[in-house]
Amino acid sequence: MLSRAEPEYARTGACPSNLELDRLATGELSSRAQVALQEHLQSCEKCETRRERWSQLAASYLARPEAQATLQGLLTRSESLAPRPSPRRRHAAAWLAGVCVAAAILVGVFPRGVTDTVRSKGGVDFGFFVKRGAQVFGGTDGEHVWPGDQLRFTVRSHEPTDLAIFSLDANGKVSLYYPVLGAPARLPGSLTAVPLAASVELDDTLGDELLVARFCRAPQALDSLQRELAATGTLPEQAGCQLRKLRVHKERPPQ
Repeated sequence: MLSRAEPEYARTGACPSNLELDRLATGELSSRAQVALQEHLQSCEKCETRRERWSQLAASYLARPEAQATLQGLLTRSESLAPRPSPRRRHAAAWLAGVCVAAAILVGVFPRGVTDTVRSKGGVDFGFFVKRGAQVFGGTDGEHVWPGDQLRFTVRSHEPTDLAIFSLDANGKVSLYYPVLGAPARLPGSLTAVPLAASVELDDTLGDELLVARFCRAPQALDSLQRELAATGTLPEQAGCQLRKLRVHKERPPQ
C-alpha cells in the first residue's frame, strides 16, 4: 500500500501535474510513485497527450541559444570536477551531470533526426548526443562526427530490458560501447528516453561506423555477439530481442 506521503495521483489515480511529469523524467519520484504514474499514462490518453505536448515545448526551449548556453555552462562546470580521462577510445563517466541531463531531456526530449518510425516501433528508442569541445548537440542517423567527439547514448524501452550497444567501424573492428565496467546491463522500463550514465570517445578510424543497440528480455552473450557482428556485419534477429541501428560518418575536422 502506498503511504500518505506519496503524491495524490499515486493514491487515487488522479491526473498528475506538469511538475510530476518532469519529476518522472528526471528520476525524482519514488519507485512506487513512478510505477503508479507510468500506469496512469498508459491508461489516460489525455495525460499522455499532455506529456507529448510538454516534450514538444521542452524541445522548442532547448533550441533557443540561451538554453544551449545554460547546458554548456553546466557541462563545463561538471567537467571541471571530473577526473582526467584516459587517451584514445574511452568511456567517460557522465559528462553531462545529473542537473544537465534533467535540463536536456525534461520529459523525454529525444535527439533531433530520430524518425517517428523508430520512436514508435516496438516500444524501444535509440539515439545519441554529441559533445565536441564546449558544444553539445543531438545526433541523427548519418551524423558527421570527428575523432575525439564524445557520444552519449539515450535509450527507451517500455519494458525492463537487457541492453547492449556495439559499434562496427570502417576497418571491420567491433567494439562494445555498452555496458561498461560498473554499468548495469539490465535497465528498468521507461516511457521516456533516458541517457546512459557513460559516454564513449571516438578514435581516429575514419569512415562509416555502424552503431547497433540490442534490447533483449534475457541476458545476452556479449562475446559471441561481437564475433557475429564482426563476421557478418549484423546481429541475428531473435525472439525476445529488438535491434536499433544508427550510422555515423567519421571524418577529419575542417582545417
